[in-house]
Amino acid sequence: MAILFIFFAVREKGEQSSDYQKRPGFFKSIKITFSNRTFIIFTLGNMLIWYCFNVLLTVFPLFAVEVLGRTEDQTLLIGITLMLTLISAALFMPLQARIRKKIGTRKGLMLGMGIWIITLFPLVFLSNNEISRTLSFLVFASIGFGLSAALFFIDIIHGDIIDQDALNFGVKRAASYYGVNAFIHRFSMILGITTIYIIFSGTGWSEYTLIPTDPFIIELSLKSLMFLFPSIALIGSILFFKYYDLHGEKLEKMRQELEKHPELK
Repeated sequence: MAILFIFFAVREKGEQSSDYQKRPGFFKSIKITFSNRTFIIFTLGNMLIWYCFNVLLTVFPLFAVEVLGRTEDQTLLIGITLMLTLISAALFMPLQARIRKKIGTRKGLMLGMGIWIITLFPLVFLSNNEISRTLSFLVFASIGFGLSAALFFIDIIHGDIIDQDALNFGVKRAASYYGVNAFIHRFSMILGITTIYIIFSGTGWSEYTLIPTDPFIIELSLKSLMFLFPSIALIGSILFFKYYDLHGEKLEKMRQELEKHPELK
């Protein structure tokens, strides 16, 4: 399917030599990017969101086996549950578009993060029985709403920041912003693995081998990794976006100004 994007994906406009001359040098560009307060707030909030992705995807197979219980077709159930989450995220996309139209991009993302926390909470009550295994499908389908909000709004917000920068410098510097965002984004992996290491080191878990210990401690640890720590990160992300200032009237003015400069789109 990816091959189709080579022929039918978005086409970038041709670049003039004058555009290249307007761009600052590499180190100056990095310095300008890191000095953009709006971008740094966005990137830190985005990092916490991806922290949730990393922790949830890493821990879920263990959560399914040790909390929901071992079954003969557990591998299939894990795959179906993850697939169901992604499918529900895709189905929620049109709703995210309506939310954006109604309350805006920033508030739409913050709402999605809040609902994501709420949908993670039922994981605390799941246990090793058929009812829980059945309910887990509904729980993870609902988690797809928060996932879709992150996937839908983040790139739009990122694009707004790049457009604002283009108005300031007369040329788009998307590569600088995507590069720096990707660099900071990697810290979400470090934080995620560090969190898992700290929790597992207190449960007798080592290299995915369970040392005989209190099953309650194992279950409590996995549930904290599936709900508590992602929720703390999402709350942190909401707080960052609360101070994100490119929204409302300021964002509308920026977009109106951008309309006067079609060469920057």
